[in-house]
Amino acid sequence: MPSTGGRHVPGSGWSQSPVGIDASMAAALQTAGASPTGPAFAAYDRQPSDTVDLRIGLPVEGDVLAADGVELTRIPGGSAARLVHAGNDEDLSGSWERLTTWVLDRGERPAGWFYEEYLTERTPGADPADMRTRLTLPLADG
Repeated sequence: MPSTGGRHVPGSGWSQSPVGIDASMAAALQTAGASPTGPAFAAYDRQPSDTVDLRIGLPVEGDVLAADGVELTRIPGGSAARLVHAGNDEDLSGSWERLTTWVLDRGERPAGWFYEEYLTERTPGADPADMRTRLTLPLADG
């Protein structure tokens, strides 16, 4: 994935629902003359527990200047396992379990961080059955 313009969100700012892109990210992209090149994402620095560390954002080409808490992050390349989850976001944990089990059964090790890409826009009144989320689990080297 190329560079992403996004924002780090502490656990207290997370609500178990897919994230929207707030005004500060949209303004930073507009100021930089950048446009999103793909779907919104949430990148988790570790497995959520009572708290969660994540970055929310959009993939972009080129550099986006930091502004109002918006930062430029590069998602590293490498081997990863992916799964497209179809359906309600409340069922994402089951898909993550399936993907992680699949990786471990093949003797691979997760890198310790992971991300979700929201392939369908989350809008009020949308049918949860129509939601699609791509889950990506980067793999540890060696």
